[in-house]
Amino acid sequence: MEQIRELLVGEHLRIQEARLAAVESRLRDLEGLVFRRVDALTARIESLAADTGTDRRAAFDELSRMVLDLSDNIRRLSRS
Repeated sequence: MEQIRELLVGEHLRIQEARLAAVESRLRDLEGLVFRRVDALTARIESLAADTGTDRRAAFDELSRMVLDLSDNIRRLSRS
């Protein structure tokens, strides 16, 4: 009975198993690619966030200096 089953569906099963193994291998490759891309995107977003924070701090520092200068100018003008 086993030999008859092997003759009838054995080749078909081997072909399907080979296809399944190829699909699983491709899926693993794609998962690795997706994980690497997500990691790269995460690193880029973190880098941009840090740059934005630095730029924002620099802008606030400049604004603070400008307000102090304006305050000094107003004091000088009020004394005149």
